[in-house]
Amino acid sequence: MRSRSLRGGYLATRVLPFPTAPNRKRMPVSPDLSLARAAGHRDELTALRAELRCILQHPAILPARRQAAERLICQCTDPARLRHWLALAVAECGRWEELVLAAEGS
Repeated sequence: MRSRSLRGGYLATRVLPFPTAPNRKRMPVSPDLSLARAAGHRDELTALRAELRCILQHPAILPARRQAAERLICQCTDPARLRHWLALAVAECGRWEELVLAAEGS
């Protein structure tokens, strides 16, 4: 692609190293920032998955549900959803423990 510009009172032509279309996507100014954000996102997903796997070992969670949850945990890439599932699992285990304690107390 050639570009024309006024240089020194006359029209000069120079060759550009690559085409510059107006709708062409540009690289981000700081690619390191997006890489760091992606790495942080990946670290958060890894930590949430590990915590979910740990809570799923609780006796309140049956092995069949644990296996089904493991498939979903591996496929999920949304930290908010994993946090929600973690909160639900913790609440369910808490309710189970309260029921067991109440049964032992009576």
